[in-house]
Amino acid sequence: MSLDNSHVSQQELEQYLWGAATLLRGGVDPGEYKNIIFPLMFFKRISDVYDEEFEEALRESDGDLEYAQFAENHRFIVPDGSHWKDVREIPPMLEKQSRMLCERSKKPTQISLRASSETETGPIKTA
Repeated sequence: MSLDNSHVSQQELEQYLWGAATLLRGGVDPGEYKNIIFPLMFFKRISDVYDEEFEEALRESDGDLEYAQFAENHRFIVPDGSHWKDVREIPPMLEKQSRMLCERSKKPTQISLRASSETETGPIKTA
């Protein structure tokens, strides 16, 4: 599949997406992958629906945030701290906390919560 702005066939798109899914899946058995990905997709969709309904309620109420949060305006209730974007913030937060712990540690330690041992600024180390 070319990366220019030319037309991409349905088959090329399917092959590209399947390759990306295989890369993301890693060592997880394809049969078990659905047990991971479907709940995540459902969770993401609930958050998206909540956001859509929130925006609609804001328009209806001329920007009244309290009104937009009323349960009556939503098919799903998303508790504070449980939205998709809240969960997406957890890995950077954990990495930051790990860095702080390493800095306070007396022993040399190297920690990374990412797939590789490198971050934007290099490996996480303590002295």
